[in-house]
Amino acid sequence: MPPLDVIEVTDRYTHLALAGRLDIRRSTRSKLRFTSEATVRRKPVILDLSGVELMTSYAMGMLVSAARTLIAHGAPIVAPRRQPHVDLALRAIALDRVIPLVPDLAAAKQQIGAA
Repeated sequence: MPPLDVIEVTDRYTHLALAGRLDIRRSTRSKLRFTSEATVRRKPVILDLSGVELMTSYAMGMLVSAARTLIAHGAPIVAPRRQPHVDLALRAIALDRVIPLVPDLAAAKQQIGAA
């Protein structure tokens, strides 16, 4: 699976998936594409992290940056489906306060008002 996959783009939201090892080397290459895909439409983003094997602080910063941009435009970012270690890491740094962590796609769609 590529580091970033565009799953669905609708008139109400963008559904993206990140996968693999999101360390500084890989995140640097995909940061521009991720930021563009996540923020250019200024619509809510559903971000699937279930395929993420490793997420470093650099990748977490990338998520915070995109989330802040979206929130400034009234568009939330929500993350369903995460590996347990990713979930723990996001909660440990309180990133779940910026990017709500929900159990599944249905809950994500409900959270952003697209259910």
